[in-house]
Amino acid sequence: MAKTVQKTKEGKSKKKNVKMDAKSHLEQALKINPDFLDARYELGCLLRDEGNLKGAEKQFKEVIKLNNNHADGYFQLALLAAEFKKNKLARDNFEKAVTIKFDDPEIQFKYGLFLKEIKKVEEATEHFGKAIESNQNFPEAYFELAMLLRDPEDYDQAKKNYETAIDIQPDYIDALYYLGKLVMNGLKKDNDGTLLWQPEKDYAISCFNKILKTDENHAKANLRLGMIYVDQEEYEKAEKHLKKAVKQNSRFSKALYHLGLVSKALKKEKSAIKFFKRSLTHFSKSHLTHFHLGLLLREHNEVNEGISHLKKAVKFNTEFDDAYYYLARFLEEKEDYEAAKEHYLKALSRNHKHRDASFHLGLLMKKLNMMEEAKAYMEKTIEADQNFTEAYYYLGMILNDPADYASARKYYLTALDINPKYFMAHYHLANLLSSGRRLNKDGTLVIKKELERAKK
Repeated sequence: MAKTVQKTKEGKSKKKNVKMDAKSHLEQALKINPDFLDARYELGCLLRDEGNLKGAEKQFKEVIKLNNNHADGYFQLALLAAEFKKNKLARDNFEKAVTIKFDDPEIQFKYGLFLKEIKKVEEATEHFGKAIESNQNFPEAYFELAMLLRDPEDYDQAKKNYETAIDIQPDYIDALYYLGKLVMNGLKKDNDGTLLWQPEKDYAISCFNKILKTDENHAKANLRLGMIYVDQEEYEKAEKHLKKAVKQNSRFSKALYHLGLVSKALKKEKSAIKFFKRSLTHFSKSHLTHFHLGLLLREHNEVNEGISHLKKAVKFNTEFDDAYYYLARFLEEKEDYEAAKEHYLKALSRNHKHRDASFHLGLLMKKLNMMEEAKAYMEKTIEADQNFTEAYYYLGMILNDPADYASARKYYLTALDINPKYFMAHYHLANLLSSGRRLNKDGTLVIKKELERAKK
């Protein structure tokens, strides 16, 4: 072992000596001939490689003085300016380099990376495309181009570019990972969430498995496999991959979060709580982690702590309708009815079709004897879900005024049409029919018992 270490040190020392030797000879050549352009360029490259960026910059500037059409000189100056965060100077030098040597794939590619770094996405896309035009076997250019194609209409093109990069370089880990990530969920429209492209779970699995054959410790590949298996309800497989991800990175909050979901699905609630809490120690602003932890704590009768986490969920995502809904439920349990009503309304303001929020708000209004509001929210619930048996049943109960006899009867019957075994609907309908309390057209009370119908 000692001999191996010694040989390694000797090898590094030898390479360093060769570079120093090359550097001294280049400097000697320039003393003899200061206008030796190639020597200046090579010396600049050597100085750059050893980290002497200022010295390298000086040499490349001399190259440009000797030949103001030296594309590689401008290119090197552009790279150095980018390193110094002098973006305008870097861009000027890149432009000069690509103008002189427009068919150089490396210059076009590096210019694309620089433009991507300064958030000029359209221009970066253009230069990655030009790099590919100059060299159709340039896997990194296909990969970077795919990474920028994020619009829904570019989905297919992004997928093809990842695949081309992998065709050229089959063990291209990043391309395999982002291709798998792209196809595992399909594509959704931004406005309504409609799938334009169906998820290709099996294809994604094959991508991530190829990564793990090359690098079994790839935490993100294990995470994504775990996520897919969760979706497919293959929880044991999911757990295996997610635990590997956490083993490889103990601070991997997303993997810990998904382990919490898996543990919950496997009825290991205490483990789920531990995983969610561990996840939050590494990323405390995850609204989803706070949400699921809050629900679990409530199930374990820790209502106050559950409320605390749900409040954090809506703090970190103010549009989180389900978090407002469950907050309202928990506050109602604590008999804080005003706060409960406020949070039901917040859920509905963010999602006016939130069936359960309007339903439970209707029940709360009924409990508070605010029957007009109760009726309105039950009707809103039925608008959201016309097959919701309980909404019809409770609407029938709310309409207990003789003037509403016909409507109440109709709603009980509708509940029973949907679910003929709903015994409480049978019971209250029977009470309604046997009482027969209704109003005449002139507003006078009349009792017309429907005893035979009530018996049925």
